[in-house]
Amino acid sequence: MAKKIDGTVSFYLRSKNGADVTETKYEAAATLYKKDQKRFLFFEESSMEDDSVTKCRMEFDEETIRIRRDGHLIMDQQYKIHKEIQGYFKTPFGELPTRVKTHRYKLLQESEHRLVIGLAYELFISEDNAGKYDLKVQFDKEAAQ
Repeated sequence: MAKKIDGTVSFYLRSKNGADVTETKYEAAATLYKKDQKRFLFFEESSMEDDSVTKCRMEFDEETIRIRRDGHLIMDQQYKIHKEIQGYFKTPFGELPTRVKTHRYKLLQESEHRLVIGLAYELFISEDNAGKYDLKVQFDKEAAQ
C-alpha cells in the first residue's frame, strides 16, 4: 500500500554551458508517495514569464531516478550513475532525442520529515552538448497541525 505525504519541495538547478551559468530556484507544494522501495514526488512548476504550469514527476529508488516534466515542453529522462541513458524533449516543433551521462545521484538524506536528492549530469540534445547540470531537490513534510 502506498503512503502519501504532503509537503513542500525546494528545487535548485545550476547549469553550466561554457562560460554561461544559470541558476533556477523555486518552491512548490508537493506530494510524496512511498511504495515498496520506490518513491514518487509530484509537484507543479509555475512559469513567471507566462503563467503556464508544468507538472513534474520524479520516480526514484536507490539506483535510478526518472524525471518527467509535462507542460509547454515535455521531457522524460532517466538517470543512473555512470550510465548513458536516452530520453527525449517534445516541443511544439517535434521531438528531440536527449542523452545524459550521470556523474552523481544520491539520496542525500531521508528521514520521516525530509528527503533530499542530489543529481549531477551532462545533457546532450540531438547529440549537441547542452551543458552540465547540478540538481538538488528537497522535500519537507507538512508540519502537523
